[in-house]
Amino acid sequence: MHNHVRRSPPRTAGPQKGADRPAPAADEPREPAGPLGRLVANWQTLRPDLEPTTFSILMHLGHLSIAFGRVLQGVAEEFGIGQSDVRLLMAIKRDQGGVPVRPSELSARLALTRATITYRVDRLLDLGLAERIADPTDRRALFVRLTPRGEEVLGTVMSRYAAVAETKFADVDEMEGGRAALERRLIAIARRFEPEWPMDPNKAGADDRVTVDHLAGAAS
Repeated sequence: MHNHVRRSPPRTAGPQKGADRPAPAADEPREPAGPLGRLVANWQTLRPDLEPTTFSILMHLGHLSIAFGRVLQGVAEEFGIGQSDVRLLMAIKRDQGGVPVRPSELSARLALTRATITYRVDRLLDLGLAERIADPTDRRALFVRLTPRGEEVLGTVMSRYAAVAETKFADVDEMEGGRAALERRLIAIARRFEPEWPMDPNKAGADDRVTVDHLAGAAS
């Protein structure tokens, strides 16, 4: 007695999953991924009335601000300082232009009260990163400038911070226009806020002061 085994007809090669879908363009928006993507998706479910792309951009910009702040903090801590110290060093370096800068000018530039600036400058003095010198035309006035050590620390921190940023922009460089196009778009958004600057330090909240401090210190 012979056992007859029913053989299935040979399979024909069909289209592979996704094979008929064109490869996404380098700059094609992708579905949100990771915890942040899930957060954005959840809010889009809770508030479908919000324009999804705008809301997603806002969430990602906020996330990036925090993420790069942590990178800067990590680099700064190698030298026993923090983000606020680096930003003040940057403001002094930018404002002095080869000459000392008045604390009152830093206060206005960073939208910080005189008391806060005095406290932060004193900290830089204690660390040997800045120094006060008298105004030769007014003995009651004092200037602030970076010490050679301050120049060295700031230069190293900025180089390391920029090096980390370079690695984070690798994917952007593969998109149409690269980082130059991204910069143009960010500048266009930032210009919408220019009428609101500079901010009065006496009216700014704590979070506002951190933001102004960051922007003013990093601006060129």
